[in-house]
Amino acid sequence: MYTHLVNKLLCPDCFKGSLIVTIDEADLDNDVEKGVVICPNCKNRYPITDYILEFLPRSLAYGGPERRVAKKKQKRFITNNTAEAL
Repeated sequence: MYTHLVNKLLCPDCFKGSLIVTIDEADLDNDVEKGVVICPNCKNRYPITDYILEFLPRSLAYGGPERRVAKKKQKRFITNNTAEAL
């Protein structure tokens, strides 16, 4: 993740700026390979893994109701289509 982009981001939960980046691993260009972006307002933490920021609202990122419904629909779809293929 490019650290210079953090000042352009808003927290997806509280919509405030001034996010903080904690870097665990970075490459020679100072791009973050592993770390965390923290919102000081709502205290949410967004992980950076393999240069990718997982920047989702808490309801989607941590198994909120919307994500559980999507998973149920996905399982139902896979089960129905597998049965039809047999």
